[in-house]
Amino acid sequence: MESIANIDMDEVAYAEWSCICVRNSYGETCSYDYDRIYWIPGLVSLPKPPPPPPLCKNREKWECIIVYAMLEEIGAKEKSEFIRKSGGLATEEQLSEYKNKRQLY
Repeated sequence: MESIANIDMDEVAYAEWSCICVRNSYGETCSYDYDRIYWIPGLVSLPKPPPPPPLCKNREKWECIIVYAMLEEIGAKEKSEFIRKSGGLATEEQLSEYKNKRQLY
């Protein structure tokens, strides 16, 4: 895993929040469905992380990190183009609708 200092931002297709809920003091985690947010770094300001879902009972243990998708990853360029056309910010729901429409053609 590369440090953020070693990432060439020109090679980043998009970024997204990745979140988990730490369920107990032993560090046991559980990921829940949440409203994912995708954005183009440098095109829009850093969005706030998604709020914890109701099933995450220990809300103060809702932890989010930024994950960068690189242009070389399969499907990243297409996803990046859609996010750009959406103003630089898109939700999981918007991306799913876009994918479903593309499969109809």
